[in-house]
Amino acid sequence: MKTPTHLLLLALSLGGLSCSGSVPVDHEEHDFEDGEDVDLGTQPWRERRRMDVDQLEASLREVTGGIGWERMNGDGTVRTRYFREYADTLGMPDYINSSAEDLSVSLLFQKFLDDAARSACRRVADREAGDGPSYEAEPQGTFAPVDLTSETPPTQAEIDAALAALLLRFHGRRVDVASPELEPWRALEARLQAAATEAEAPPKRAWEGVCVALITHPDFYTY
Repeated sequence: MKTPTHLLLLALSLGGLSCSGSVPVDHEEHDFEDGEDVDLGTQPWRERRRMDVDQLEASLREVTGGIGWERMNGDGTVRTRYFREYADTLGMPDYINSSAEDLSVSLLFQKFLDDAARSACRRVADREAGDGPSYEAEPQGTFAPVDLTSETPPTQAEIDAALAALLLRFHGRRVDVASPELEPWRALEARLQAAATEAEAPPKRAWEGVCVALITHPDFYTY
């Protein structure tokens, strides 16, 4: 036999249910079908890894034709190698507090990489335009077939060929000039050229920006 207390609790619980609106309702039935199979191939795979500091410094010099992230003396000798200067901040172990290199793509890493790219690409663009210091003034054709020493604007075909060559040089990706993969880089170059023209800056500044974008892209610093 239920006591008055039990009846009161039952009434309160039913009343709360009706007030809260938590009454069971019918749900729509969904038919979840199996998705399409995707061929993952037979080759082993792994996640991409970030380059360590030594690899990053060597790769930067390779793609820029010898220019690194550094401060130079007036005679062309290196005063400071910033990858060495900030090695611990970039994750290199000191074997006191750490014994393994931190290869995470942190915001601090991206900030330093951006600094390195801007420094190196400014010097690359100056060199290719024949405006750099004497120790690096000889153009090496980094942006070929675009010639930054010429007063004649490059054709779109030359720009496309230069972008395709840069993607191979910086990212190791062979992209056909007719491929849609080239379109984002084509649009970037056009946007940077328009900004340079508006600011009355030389065309080399646009190619400097393309260089920075290539270095700060994950396809450059991961493998």
